[in-house]
Amino acid sequence: IGRILYNGTHYFNFNSVGVSRSVDLVEWEYLGETELYTEGYVVLHYVNNRFISFKQSTLEILTSFDGITVDTRATAINWSYTSIIWDGTRYVAFSDGYYRRMYHSTDALTWTRVNTTLQNAFGSATIFTFFNSYYYIISNYFSGREMFISQDLASWTVVDLGFTVNSIASNDDIIVVVGNDGNTAYS
Repeated sequence: IGRILYNGTHYFNFNSVGVSRSVDLVEWEYLGETELYTEGYVVLHYVNNRFISFKQSTLEILTSFDGITVDTRATAINWSYTSIIWDGTRYVAFSDGYYRRMYHSTDALTWTRVNTTLQNAFGSATIFTFFNSYYYIISNYFSGREMFISQDLASWTVVDLGFTVNSIASNDDIIVVVGNDGNTAYS
């Protein structure tokens, strides 16, 4: 298993031999080789009805509607994308590590850097998501307990959750944060 993504009807398993598809995670149909998940690709997401892959070694952004055929190819601004989300009107990519930057795009090809008050405070962000008109970043900068919240990507509120966060999930009504030792928080 490499990277499993869900597109609303099928699960896609991207690995070193190609991509397979399943409706139940038990029976898998091999679809073929793909450029989206090969050596050098560090981030692969399914957002806004398309697969998006960032290739660190060549600074490429690839998009695909079916998970196999590359539909578009563009040059990335940064080499260190770790997460990408769709907020309903635009893609937002988060760059972790040394650069710690955010970019936004309406087409996943042309990216503009977001100016933010917390440019260097994110540290080692583990989770970046969008829920109910708010952006959330879970960071390991101090202790892994901080959650950054913003409506505009420019100004952020920091919340100390009191426990180290491992995962975050949401639906239309609730956001749930799960941490070590069974700790949870929700809103």
